[in-house]
Amino acid sequence: MQLKKKLNIYLDQILNNFNLNSINLALVGFSQGCMIILQTALKRKNQINCLIGYSGKIINKKHLSDKIFSKPKMFLMHGDQDTIVSPSYLLEAKEFFLRYDLKVRTKLFKNCEHKISVEGASLGLGFLRKNLL
Repeated sequence: MQLKKKLNIYLDQILNNFNLNSINLALVGFSQGCMIILQTALKRKNQINCLIGYSGKIINKKHLSDKIFSKPKMFLMHGDQDTIVSPSYLLEAKEFFLRYDLKVRTKLFKNCEHKISVEGASLGLGFLRKNLL
């Protein structure tokens, strides 16, 4: 079974267990986790509230563009010194999402490598509080 399908089954089970709607769901991912949630969240039939992606990229723009059903609010962050996942992917993702009328906020951290900075964690928490509370 595909990872995306397994993840969607898992998310639906969590929502059911806690008697929540998809609009109460936020996804957060770092690096490959960011790549997975970008592909998963936008293709879900039931829209989630928001997502935060740290140091990731869109894996397959063509595949994603054909299957956007959900338009969650997004906050993408990346370090400008990342040698694992190029920071150029942040700008590519922003352009792609804006083209599809998706709400996306971005932050590029100066002198930051492939990690979640303290400032990034704080900004992410603020984003979640604003959108979920």
